[in-house]
Amino acid sequence: MNWPLLIKQTRERLGETQEQFAKRFAVTTNTVSRWETGTYQVSLDAVDWLLQYAESREVKCCPRCGGKGIVLEESQEADKAVEGDKP
Repeated sequence: MNWPLLIKQTRERLGETQEQFAKRFAVTTNTVSRWETGTYQVSLDAVDWLLQYAESREVKCCPRCGGKGIVLEESQEADKAVEGDKP
């Protein structure tokens, strides 16, 4: 899974700035930026919380993302991210 893309697109679909998102997660804005660029790896616990939060805000989900409340942009980059998860 392309976690940086997932985090950025989820934040954007929630309509939150990096600053708002950082406050929600109790991290710095720099940390959110680093998650979105892949400089820092987000914990699976944080991803789980993010998915639950997005779902509670009724962010639409797609089957390609496991129905977890996230819609990845339809792009070659998103396709590569999904393909990269295959063993």
